[in-house]
Amino acid sequence: MLIPKTIDADHVKRLIADDAWCMQPKVDGVRCQVHVVGGNVTTYGRTGNTVHIPHELVADLPRGFDYVLDAEWAWDVLWVWDNLQNPDRPYWLRFTTAAEIVGAVNRPDVRKVQCWRTEKAKARAFEIGKRQRIEGFVFRRLEARYEPISCADLACRFKFRFRCEVVVMDMVPGKRSFQCGMYDQHGDLIPVGGVPVSGKNQYTYAWGKYQGAGPCAMVAEVEALYVTDRGQLFQPKFVRFRPEKNPCPEDCPISQLDGLEPHCGPVGAEPVETKEDRESEREAKELIRAEKRGKHKRGDRAEADGLPAWAKYLGLGVLVVIGLALAVFVGVLMRQPISVSRVRHAIGGGGGGGGGGGE
Repeated sequence: MLIPKTIDADHVKRLIADDAWCMQPKVDGVRCQVHVVGGNVTTYGRTGNTVHIPHELVADLPRGFDYVLDAEWAWDVLWVWDNLQNPDRPYWLRFTTAAEIVGAVNRPDVRKVQCWRTEKAKARAFEIGKRQRIEGFVFRRLEARYEPISCADLACRFKFRFRCEVVVMDMVPGKRSFQCGMYDQHGDLIPVGGVPVSGKNQYTYAWGKYQGAGPCAMVAEVEALYVTDRGQLFQPKFVRFRPEKNPCPEDCPISQLDGLEPHCGPVGAEPVETKEDRESEREAKELIRAEKRGKHKRGDRAEADGLPAWAKYLGLGVLVVIGLALAVFVGVLMRQPISVSRVRHAIGGGGGGGGGGGE
């Protein structure tokens, strides 16, 4: 599976301004691929093992053709963003076909992820997502072909993270990690999770020095995605030690976590779809229809105009019937006898008129 590369805020600004890249909300759940082959449905996980998701989520998927949906199962919803049946197609085409498949299901728990293509729409959605504290966004190059590798030229991801100061409660023996905590309003030290110390910088090189400081004697700066409903830091990451700060309620209060609960759902509590988005989606669908017509352009004008084969043959049949009817009608007229008296009257009338004119 394609795993997007993580980027920083400066890179995000460049991708928002670049219309060659679309932006989608990042969904934090169980990554899966839904394979529909010969009417049978199988779901695979990130490592290629079979993943068991609720049967009702895939029971109503169309069965008339084969396809592979790249999706994420989160918040009891199957979020779809790609159709990998034809990996050589550009992403905008794969996404549009995936959206059509999802639209045929007509279930509230099977949805396509939102997709913004214009700079205005991406910038607005980014600010709303930041305010709603979603996990982050994924950027995909619209003309990119699918490759099951991590490549910054195909897809990138950005995660919103916050930083806070915590008390180093205890070093984990034999591991480069520690348990951290914060002081509540009563002055009690509350554990908020374990933090791994990874990477190579001036702080991790001094790990041995700080490790001998003892429990609850140091302050560390960490960053995390959000706070769980149990008050724990989600995916905490070590930033640095803060020897200039004291492990006290004033420097490490748990109030730092106020208002940092996760937003359990996609961006959409506020309207973010713009007129440019609708026009872009309409253009994508028109390009899909044009691609389908392009397959039958050679020597077939009717199909190049979007007409199916039966309509072309029906039109030819109607023309043949009309031609035969005209031929029969003309033949009947030719076989009718011509009255001699009518001809003489016509000639005489013409001659009388001519004589009168001579006089």
